[in-house]
Amino acid sequence: MRGIGSSLSGLGLCLLMCGGCPLLGPEPEGGTGPERCEQDRYACESRADVPPVDGCMLSGVLAVELGQGEAAFEPLADDEVPPIFEGGGGFQGPGVAHLLLGLRIEDAALDQYDVLGAHLALYDESACAEQPDGGRVCQGIPYLGERWVLLGDGPQLNVVGDAVEEFALTVVTDAFAEGDYVIEATVTDPCGQVGIAHHAFSY
Repeated sequence: MRGIGSSLSGLGLCLLMCGGCPLLGPEPEGGTGPERCEQDRYACESRADVPPVDGCMLSGVLAVELGQGEAAFEPLADDEVPPIFEGGGGFQGPGVAHLLLGLRIEDAALDQYDVLGAHLALYDESACAEQPDGGRVCQGIPYLGERWVLLGDGPQLNVVGDAVEEFALTVVTDAFAEGDYVIEATVTDPCGQVGIAHHAFSY
């Protein structure tokens, strides 16, 4: 079911997070952390395209939940600070940090496809407006950090019951300062369904 599909907007931005990307710099010498992206389930590779399935057009909404976890999906409680790894870890310089995130996705039509596109973005809270229904809308370029990943490309989707539960997804950012932040996750399936989740926290 996989093939060359149409690209999501911002394909060029995903190149900043590609596996082995020189923009992240070489491995620091003498570091004690794990090698670059060793923790990441997809080895830090990025893909912004979601291969379409011919004839599959669905109008539902994917239910998406943000979480954490190195070996399995673990939900984040309201306002909980996600795992933040400062410096080391194979990333260049002491001024770099990374988040290790997870996703739980319900209502995917897994009988029709075996991949899902995900975009993870980190925003300053000021870029995200609260909505009357309690949700959020974040605008602008997520300059604090973002990651495009084609879930199921390489390792198979991790299906638990009726849901997809992904984990160990790395998002690189600058070292954290005190402030209020929002993580946004957008998941798109090959049939055109989309789901969005937000997680707000203070550091």
